[in-house]
Amino acid sequence: MIKKLYFITGNPNKLRELKEILGPYLAAKNVELESLPLDLPEIQGTPDEIIRDKIRHARQRVNGPVICEDVALGFTALNGLPGAYIKWFLQSLGREGLVRILEGYIDKSAQAECRVAYIRPHDVEPMVFLGVCKGSIVAPKGSTEFGWDPVFMPEGYSETFAEMPQEEKNKISHRFHALNAFIRYIHETEDWI
Repeated sequence: MIKKLYFITGNPNKLRELKEILGPYLAAKNVELESLPLDLPEIQGTPDEIIRDKIRHARQRVNGPVICEDVALGFTALNGLPGAYIKWFLQSLGREGLVRILEGYIDKSAQAECRVAYIRPHDVEPMVFLGVCKGSIVAPKGSTEFGWDPVFMPEGYSETFAEMPQEEKNKISHRFHALNAFIRYIHETEDWI
C-alpha cells in the first residue's frame, strides 16, 4: 500500500530538488510525495523557532505526515545575518544588493543552512534535520532561476550553485545534507510514517 508524505511548498525549484534527492528513498518505502502550496505564517525568531512553528501550522492544516523546510543564508562578517530572513533581503535588495552588503568587508564567507522538519498527526514535537554548506558570496553568475544560488559559491568549488549542473548541487547543498539526515532517520526508524 502506498502512503503519502505531504511537502509544504509552492516553490517548484524546492519541490524539484526534494524529489530528486529524496524521491528514490521514498519510492523504496512505498511513499509518494505530494506537494501542498499552503501559505504558512513565518514568525520572527531563530531558524529553529521558525521551522518548528511552520511545521506545527502545517500539521493543523494537513491530515497526514508533513515535511517542510526553511533555509537561511548567514554572512560571517554580519554575524550570521541575514540568516532566516534571506528571502526578504533577496526580495528587497536583489542578488546584486546581497553582494553590495559585503562591499566594506574583507570576509565574504557565508553559510547556507537548510532545516527540514517532519511531523506526523499524533506527534507532539517535530523532528528537525539540519544541513549546512559553507561557501562565499560572489558577484551573480549562472542561472537566475532559483533565489540566491547565483551569489553563493560553495567552499572548494569555482562555480556558484546556479552554475553547477543540478546533479552536482544535489550532492553538496545544504538541502542535500538536511535531507540526507532525514533519509538516515527513515532507514533507522521502522514506523516513521
